[in-house]
Amino acid sequence: MSGTATLNVDGGLSRLFDEIQSTVPGVQLPIIEMEVFNAIEAFCQQSTAWRETLEFTLPAGAREVDLNPVSAGALAVWVLKVDGLHSYSVRLPAIIEDSGDATQMRTGYARVVLKPSRLDAATIPAWLLTQYREGIKSGALVRLHGQLAKPYSSPQLAAFHGRMAQLAIRRARDIANRYNTDQTSGWRFPYFAAGRRRR
Repeated sequence: MSGTATLNVDGGLSRLFDEIQSTVPGVQLPIIEMEVFNAIEAFCQQSTAWRETLEFTLPAGAREVDLNPVSAGALAVWVLKVDGLHSYSVRLPAIIEDSGDATQMRTGYARVVLKPSRLDAATIPAWLLTQYREGIKSGALVRLHGQLAKPYSSPQLAAFHGRMAQLAIRRARDIANRYNTDQTSGWRFPYFAAGRRRR
């Protein structure tokens, strides 16, 4: 998208851009896009709401597997749990190092937290933009109102939206932890070529 946003009621990114542009008059769309992406990225990392289970394979002799990139539009930022290896460590963000016996092929599963690698409605889960829309919007607004010497600069609004964003992040993290949320989708990636696949 570029230029002036037009009203879009599809419930996705375009609508979010429109809502922010109507709330903060005078802000340019590229700035909105940048801050929405920053807000989504921060929301995913802090809330750990977007979780997936990946299957990985370590050939005989191999000691590590990098789970990134998970797909063309998603990156793993945290590894929450690893099954299938007896002794391992994780190197941030998503490299699993096996310190056990590497003489045979090993397979396992990693529970990971994802974030988008680009601002694209086709790769950001629809549930994220629907269920946590207000929190993500507040996350973008705190950044916009916190900019200095802009017509829309407002420390008071930045503080308010900061609180709203943090409340949404805590709520999402609580839901993910309590119910061990596994937001499934129809994605099927060619993990076999990279030595891993999504379960």
